[in-house]
Amino acid sequence: MIKENIVVYQRGEHTKGTPQNKTYDLELHLSEEDKNIGIGVSGGMDSAILLWLLAYYIDKNDWDITIHQWTCTLQERPFQFHHAKKVIAFVKNYFPSVKFGEHRHKVVNTIEYIDAGTTLSWGLAADKKCTAMFNGVTKNPGDREGAYWGKAWIKRTPARDVDTDWEEERHKPIYPTQKDREFYENLPFIHDDKRIVLALYKKYGLLLDMGPLTRSCEGGWERTEGFTTECKRCWWCIEKQWATAHIWNNDPGYMLKTYPGVFEEGL
Repeated sequence: MIKENIVVYQRGEHTKGTPQNKTYDLELHLSEEDKNIGIGVSGGMDSAILLWLLAYYIDKNDWDITIHQWTCTLQERPFQFHHAKKVIAFVKNYFPSVKFGEHRHKVVNTIEYIDAGTTLSWGLAADKKCTAMFNGVTKNPGDREGAYWGKAWIKRTPARDVDTDWEEERHKPIYPTQKDREFYENLPFIHDDKRIVLALYKKYGLLLDMGPLTRSCEGGWERTEGFTTECKRCWWCIEKQWATAHIWNNDPGYMLKTYPGVFEEGL
């Protein structure tokens, strides 16, 4: 068990402009006994920092662990695999002594996405005899923070609002593997919101080098100039800006004033 200490700043209308720091203790269920692990790499900020953290602790402890990766790409979001490869290459270069195994990839439509991702990850885990797999899923911000999103609040993924269901998934034994060990799914971010991700980028000085290699925006081709800019309308764009504002101790309401998705209908 690895514990990562993170400090997140909170400032906005509800705190009357006074910084209020909150400390999080993030748990990574990783040990020297894990010879093969898997991680979903989407090309977004969350999975990127989780991959970096895993490599960081493997390198720091000189553990003989191989990291395998998988990416499930939506046909409407071809940038996912593109950014996933960039992130993996960056982490490999950052930690040259850490072993990276297979990277499995599949392109699917919207209907197939969830099931295909599960099949892809579990297949990789079974073939490589992984004893743990990791996903960088975060929790939605609380309702009090919803005021910052305005019209975009309804676009959030409701399953991320509460962590009751996720608690049963976290570290749940799935099937016995070699050496009579159990296989676990790890979602270390699921009890905290996006601020914990941005805080990790800030803590390790990765916002300007690994940050630009990722893509959180899920805006379509027509609103992003062919996926080259951010739409500032989708939930993911607004969530990232809100979290970034907190990390740099700024008022998120002010930082989101230029984001059309907050105040325009139908976007």
